[in-house]
Amino acid sequence: MNAVNSFEAVSEPSRGLSNIWIAESNKGAGRFSVSTDVAYAQLVLLEGDPYVRTYEVYPDFPLKEFSVSMGSLAPLALVCSVDGDQSYIQVADDNVRLLNAIREYHSLTAQKKGFPKYKLNSPDAIWEKKILMDNWIFLSSAITRTKRYSMHREMRTAREMLFPAQTLHTVQDLLSLPNTDPAIMLGAIAILLQRGAITANLDSKVFGAATRLEVTRNE
Repeated sequence: MNAVNSFEAVSEPSRGLSNIWIAESNKGAGRFSVSTDVAYAQLVLLEGDPYVRTYEVYPDFPLKEFSVSMGSLAPLALVCSVDGDQSYIQVADDNVRLLNAIREYHSLTAQKKGFPKYKLNSPDAIWEKKILMDNWIFLSSAITRTKRYSMHREMRTAREMLFPAQTLHTVQDLLSLPNTDPAIMLGAIAILLQRGAITANLDSKVFGAATRLEVTRNE
């Protein structure tokens, strides 16, 4: 687990009056701190994206190989997809200097191996997913609270109920099953959603007991 000095992060003079977020990733990023709301929101969305296998916050970036203008490209995260593709992610408003730096980066790395693509996400696009982000704050915390416990029984029970019939069930249907721990079952449901094995309407409705779960693929 990555060590984060909470006092140091909070008292950093350059932080100004911005918020400080300290969180623990369930996708291999360990414990991290970020100092803007939109950066935290982006990382929460990565946690819930079934196409993201893992990511690294504030990764090393090969600035020395490029011109001084590339300094503006220091990325928020290095993301590895389930297919093995890698990409740098940054959240910022479009501006000429930044867009030129991205074009320069892609031009200089086009013929080189091992250089991830660079993706720029706008804050407006992130905030449009407020409900999805809120849901994954809740679901991520459910995974974090239960990952130190065995969930073999709850995961097996959830699969037996959901996958063979491939019918819709609510979260409450699974939480109320006998001989299961509701908290651990909630963690199992969150993991299945995170993996993309099941799906639910997390974009426009707040996750809760009445949320319907649908199988997307067998694991």
